[in-house]
Amino acid sequence: LSGDVAIYGKPYSEQRRLVGYVPQRGSVDWDFPTNALDVVMMGRYGHLGWFRRPGKAERQLAMECLAKVDMTDYAGRQISQLSGGQQQRVFLARALAQ
Repeated sequence: LSGDVAIYGKPYSEQRRLVGYVPQRGSVDWDFPTNALDVVMMGRYGHLGWFRRPGKAERQLAMECLAKVDMTDYAGRQISQLSGGQQQRVFLARALAQ
């Protein structure tokens, strides 16, 4: 009910850019029309700000993150068409992109 989180000895509020998030399966809308690459690029939104759109650099980073989890062949596939394990790997790639 209470406590503090320290990351490398500093409060979370100062270190939050070092933390990635992988959601549980139940908290994701699997019918949302997006592909694996777009999901990974969503991890960059915190770095882009409100008005910048992802560009070539974000796309390249997202593809590198998909490669780390061996999912580059599925970049264009709808997230709902992937197996449960593949979906989790895409969300792990998104956390790496964060």
